[in-house]
Amino acid sequence: MQGLEEYERNQEEREFMRAVTAALIEVREGKEMELDQAKKKLGIA
Repeated sequence: MQGLEEYERNQEEREFMRAVTAALIEVREGKEMELDQAKKKLGIA
């Protein structure tokens, strides 16, 4: 049986991997943007 700390760490890793996978799919589908566009969208330009 795993402890709470290990469970939470594993859950965070799974969420990170889901996000990476989703991003890779978007890139493969051509859904990418230039860095300056991303900065403007995030309000950090």
